[in-house]
Amino acid sequence: MKSLAHKYADTVLGRPLEEYVAEARARGTSWRRISLNLRDETGGEVDITHETLRSWFVADDRAEATS
Repeated sequence: MKSLAHKYADTVLGRPLEEYVAEARARGTSWRRISLNLRDETGGEVDITHETLRSWFVADDRAEATS
């Protein structure tokens, strides 16, 4: 189940946060840089730590790496 912060990020981005993160990770972007970019691209509305993003999506990240 998505947290309120996750749902809010989807809304502000206008697309699923999962897609945003997956695209960034596919480019080799670090978790910290994704967090900072997300904050900057949303004008500070979405400020999710890199550790939180990693905990939400690390399983997706590992699945991408093995496929």
